[in-house]
Amino acid sequence: DTAVLVLIRRILEPAGYEVDVAESGAEGILRFRRFPPDLVLLDISMPGMDGFDVCARLKNLNDDGEQQDMHRQTSATNKVQGQKATPVLFLTQYGNAEFVRRAAQVGASGYILKPINQAAVLARLAQFLPQRNSELEIQAIPKQRARLRKKRSLGGDRDSEENPDL
Repeated sequence: DTAVLVLIRRILEPAGYEVDVAESGAEGILRFRRFPPDLVLLDISMPGMDGFDVCARLKNLNDDGEQQDMHRQTSATNKVQGQKATPVLFLTQYGNAEFVRRAAQVGASGYILKPINQAAVLARLAQFLPQRNSELEIQAIPKQRARLRKKRSLGGDRDSEENPDL
């Protein structure tokens, strides 16, 4: 749904996220193989294949972006190898037991219920991208860090000696 794609972009880009949009499941898989993202948001209803099929295929990619033999995988390797660890969240209007069971079966990390709410989307992403929150906090003080580095290179100061991590 184009409206959902536009809304997601309007929520995420101002929050500092880089957004890459695919309009079909097949296109999403191709983009994932070329440039694996930190997180995938999938709608259930898409042209071609549904979100469950896309999620299963993404979770079945090895670190080189090639399909693996599903019969030789274990859930333990699924959690620790490269692309398999990429969180996949569904955007859905369904929250019933059957949906939750199917989503878990294909390897989804969770879901966000429609109608889409900005606060809910950002909070959910923060759960799966905690390092992103740390990066934003660090970016809030870059000028101060640069000043301290410059002072150190010019002979140091008391603050940099007391706070060697700065």
